[in-house]
Amino acid sequence: MRNFDLSFRPALYRRDPARVLGVITNDGHLPPLLPGEVEIARVSPHMGAGGPISVRARTEGNRISYRIVDGHESEYLLGERESIVPLAMGELVHLIDTCSHPAGVGLTRIFLNPMNPGEFAEGVIVSSEFYPQLDDWYQEDARAWVRRERWKKDPDSATPLVALLDDEDGLIETLKGIFDQVGIEVAGFPYKDEFLERVTIVRPDVIISDIYSPRMDGTEFLRVIKKDERFRGIPVIMLSGVGPDDGRFKGLTEMGSFRCIQKTGPVEKLIATVSSALVLSCEEP
Repeated sequence: MRNFDLSFRPALYRRDPARVLGVITNDGHLPPLLPGEVEIARVSPHMGAGGPISVRARTEGNRISYRIVDGHESEYLLGERESIVPLAMGELVHLIDTCSHPAGVGLTRIFLNPMNPGEFAEGVIVSSEFYPQLDDWYQEDARAWVRRERWKKDPDSATPLVALLDDEDGLIETLKGIFDQVGIEVAGFPYKDEFLERVTIVRPDVIISDIYSPRMDGTEFLRVIKKDERFRGIPVIMLSGVGPDDGRFKGLTEMGSFRCIQKTGPVEKLIATVSSALVLSCEEP
C-alpha cells in the first residue's frame, strides 16, 4: 500500500519561468503560457488517445487563478477558478476530476485496450513538478475502477478493497483474516483523521468505521466524507459496540450511512452487509 498525503500543499508555485515555459513551448501541442503563468500538472492519455491537457496557475494580486487548456486551445470549464493559497493535492484532484470541456464532456481517464476490447488499458499519465504523488494517485484510482468493473462481471476475478477504521488493533487483525478467507482485502486505520489526512487507499470499495473512537466520532467523520468528492459513491458501514439500541443508528442512517450494525454481532452478518455494499459500490459511475 502506498501513502498519499492529499493535504500536501506546495509552498510556492513560482519556479524558474524560463525553464517551465520551455517545457510547454517545446511540446508543440499546447498553447504558450500567459505572462506569469506556470504549468502545475499535465494530463496525458496512454497510447495516443488524444493530446495532453495542461493545468495552469497564475498569481493575480492576492489570489491564484487556474485554467485548464488543451492543444486546440480549448479552455475547460472549472467549478473553482481561484484560491487564496496554492491548492492542496486533494483540491487539485477535485479541480481536474470536475472540469469539463466547453462541448460538455469531462475528461476520459480510463481507456479500453484496442488490441483486446474486453480489457482495460491503464489510465492517464498525470505529471507534476509541484505535486510529485499526483500520478501515483491516478494510477491507483484507475486500478480501483478496473477492479470494480471486473468484479461486476465476475466476482471471483477481482479482490475488493475495504477500509476498516477502528482503534482496536485486535479487531482489525481479526477481520483482516476473516475477510481474506472470502476474497476481500482489508486495510486498517486506527484513527479516522489519519485515514482522511494520509489516504493509503485511494478509493476503497467500502468503508467500515467504528462510531465511537478517539479524535473523531462517527457523526463528524460521516459528515466530512459526504462533502468530499473523493469518497462519492463509497458505501459506509458504521459499527457500534452497543448495537440496535444505540440511539445514533437512526441519525447516521439519515446522514447517509449504508448500514449501522453491532460490532459484536455475527461475523456472517458483517460479511453479508459488506457484500451488499460492494454491489452498490460497483453500480456507482
